[in-house]
This record gives sequence, structure tokens and C-alpha cells, in this order.
Amino acid sequence: MFGHDKYYKEAMEQAKKRREEEKMKERLLSRDMDYAFLEELVQKMNENPLLRIKVTLNDGTTIDLNTAPKKKAGFDNILEPHEDFLEVR
Repeated sequence: MFGHDKYYKEAMEQAKKRREEEKMKERLLSRDMDYAFLEELVQKMNENPLLRIKVTLNDGTTIDLNTAPKKKAGFDNILEPHEDFLEVR
């Protein structure tokens, strides 16, 4: 019977994790966000892959959008084009 207790405990932990994820998803989707404007920002990033965008919502939540891969340390990056930055508040 002890083996069943282990599986029950794992199932309960997974269910709790899923409930927490659902709550976080509901909070994100319930915020007043202009998704059309967010789509415009994403389109700007499609036009300029080096563009990095930081959006700060009224409640202080920040959304960082970036398509460029992280730069590696060293001198290999000297001749690479610099990234552009757009901040929306």
C-alpha cells in the first residue's frame, strides 16, 4: 500500500501545480492590455530583429520582448550591429 501513497502524493502535487498555473494565466489575461498595440510592437521586432522592447504596465508589470540571441563574452561581437531599444510606459 505504501507505493500507492507515493503516486497519490505525486498526483496531488501535479494537480496543485496545474491549478497555480491556471490562476497565473487568468491573472495575465484579465489585465487590461491592448493586444492590438502589442501585436504592432511584435511586428516592429519582425522588421528589425535587433530591436528589444520593454513594456511597463500601469501596475508595474514589465514585459521584455527580444528576438536577438544573447551575446557571448569576448571580442567576436565588436563588428556586430548594435541592438535598438524601445521602451513603452
